[in-house]
Amino acid sequence: MVNSPTVSVVVTTHDSAAYVADGLTSVLQQTFQGFEIVVVDDASGDSTCDEVNRALQGRCRHRLIQLDRNTGGPATPRNIGIQHAMGHWVALLDSDDVWHPQKLELELEAAGHAEARFVSSEKRWFRSFGATVARAAERFSPTGHPQRQVTHAQLQRKNFLCTSSVLAERELLLRHPFNPDPAYRAVEDYRCWLDVHRESIRESPQILTPLVFYRVSCGSISGSKLTMVRRHWRLYRDYFRGHPYGPLQVIASIGTYGFASIYRQLKYRRSRC
Repeated sequence: MVNSPTVSVVVTTHDSAAYVADGLTSVLQQTFQGFEIVVVDDASGDSTCDEVNRALQGRCRHRLIQLDRNTGGPATPRNIGIQHAMGHWVALLDSDDVWHPQKLELELEAAGHAEARFVSSEKRWFRSFGATVARAAERFSPTGHPQRQVTHAQLQRKNFLCTSSVLAERELLLRHPFNPDPAYRAVEDYRCWLDVHRESIRESPQILTPLVFYRVSCGSISGSKLTMVRRHWRLYRDYFRGHPYGPLQVIASIGTYGFASIYRQLKYRRSRC
């Protein structure tokens, strides 16, 4: 298609009027500008859509898709956004997160060097957007950034990919859509990464420089751990069904998830973002 963008940034929103402009501004400030923005609003009841239009009006190629009813999770809005995307690449952004200005530039560069179809980066937690602006505005030195290769075996042990850090070929995400089952809410992204790395690619590069600022609050860090354990148990049970060592892999994966969850909470409490 003539003048089609290189990257489609798919942003999912729901009742995020207080902070959606922060994420969109971080996209508009990217050093790589060959993108479109596709915002899918999951039937917000506040002024989210007004804030989206205000932030994007006249600034870049964009579309706002408003769903008639709330779907109960981000999976369906993401799938819809990916279906409407026009770029070869899709970059995912949850509306409460923020990107570093060089996020797209560095990930596209990493993909080109490795001939990769899926790229991610590290994240950094933050509470206040104002306290994060200075860090987000920093430009990195051109001396390179350490990377590691993410394999399917590593992902089976735990999910260490932040959704807002992922840049993937649109074809991959169409082939492996996010599961909209309510039982998969909050782990639908993990299942997608597992499927992609098992069925379509052998490994993917991850830039170890934090290129995503992940918004957290006291409520989000201390949410229902029992609910999350149940959802991970369901995911692992489904994923390893039929495998000769399936039950052992489920137990091992749940144990790793529990340890990683405790570690993340301790790390967050010591963070000064």
